[in-house]
Amino acid sequence: MTATAGNNEALVRHRTAAGWTQAAMIREYKATAERLGLSGALTERTVARWESAAPPLPRPGAQRVLEALFGVPLEDLGFDVPETRRTPAVQRRRFLGEAGALALGAVAPALATTAPGRVDAGHLREIDDAIEQVYVIDHAGGSGRAQPAALDLSTRITGLLERGSYLGTVGSSLQAALGQVTAHLAWLGYDAGQHGQARAFCLEALHLARMTGDRVLEVRALANLSLIALKQGRAWEARSAAEATWSAARGWADPTVRAMLSVGAAGAYNGSGDTTSGRRALSQAVSNFDRSADGSGTPRWARFFGTGELNQATAAYYLAAGRPQAAVPFLKATLADLGDGYTRSSAAYRGKLALALLAAGEVEAACREAQAVCDWLEHVDSGQIYARLREFRACAAGSDAKVAAQTVERIDHVLRERS
Repeated sequence: MTATAGNNEALVRHRTAAGWTQAAMIREYKATAERLGLSGALTERTVARWESAAPPLPRPGAQRVLEALFGVPLEDLGFDVPETRRTPAVQRRRFLGEAGALALGAVAPALATTAPGRVDAGHLREIDDAIEQVYVIDHAGGSGRAQPAALDLSTRITGLLERGSYLGTVGSSLQAALGQVTAHLAWLGYDAGQHGQARAFCLEALHLARMTGDRVLEVRALANLSLIALKQGRAWEARSAAEATWSAARGWADPTVRAMLSVGAAGAYNGSGDTTSGRRALSQAVSNFDRSADGSGTPRWARFFGTGELNQATAAYYLAAGRPQAAVPFLKATLADLGDGYTRSSAAYRGKLALALLAAGEVEAACREAQAVCDWLEHVDSGQIYARLREFRACAAGSDAKVAAQTVERIDHVLRERS
């Protein structure tokens, strides 16, 4: 349908300015509704009625979607909206003011580079695409390559919150996106071996989650905190954080997330020397994973979790229990299970396999795996992998085998290139 005299010209004008046909608007409406957790059902008949000379007032849920989609109040879209349904204007600085300027202390202060203006669903789509790209870069190339993109995205989102004009629904979505990026920056800091910075990002994400009531973000932040605390030698905090995830996950976590949380708890228990509790948590992980379905309810940050991660967790248990030979087949299975695009994880797990083989006395096989990790460093930049190679070097240096000396020399060479 095209705009004609007597139509709701305001809605038609906003739709055509966005470059959408009615069918395209229906697709965009559905995507925006899904982002907001609302029903995305919309028909051409409903759009035609909204664009008629006397459009019916959309229901409250549809009002939220339309206001997020176009970035303006419903009355500006040509509807007769009673005072009780009108959306109040949002102060540009309100959200960051309430959040204590979250993320400003950890990212470059480049807010002035973000032009002020109306923020709508188009901006949210661009942010979603950028977040997805950060995941792709991380999985393929590691933290060294993903961190700059994530920091830049954090700055851009913060700039929109600080200087943009938006309604409450859009502002909430911006905060949720900032929380996702901040939590991922915590993981990237962990992968880079920058544990102090990782902890700072993690606590920022946790603070934002608690203030906004975002239980999904709270679980992600606590899970990251458990990993980071373990690396910092704070085993008690790692256990407490892992156990706290269960309270935050209550009522929404699907079996995949519960399996991932159980694996995290197993790691925290193993790291504190409690392998009995670690084995129990690992059994819970397997039980939960067996009940997982198609993953449609799993958050984006947890969708990587699969059989490979369960095998890796089982191997970690055997390593903690002092049984490296038993860990080897599970690490090999982990590597076999990883799909394309997970170069960073493949290199990290291969490094762990090299260490397990060395501890099991299989020096030649261990050195082959370590050499393979060295080969992959051309494509991966990860402090966690460098640390694993340094650990392997220290262990292999005591071997009399010629291949061990050659591997130590190779590791020294590649680490010098990366320094």
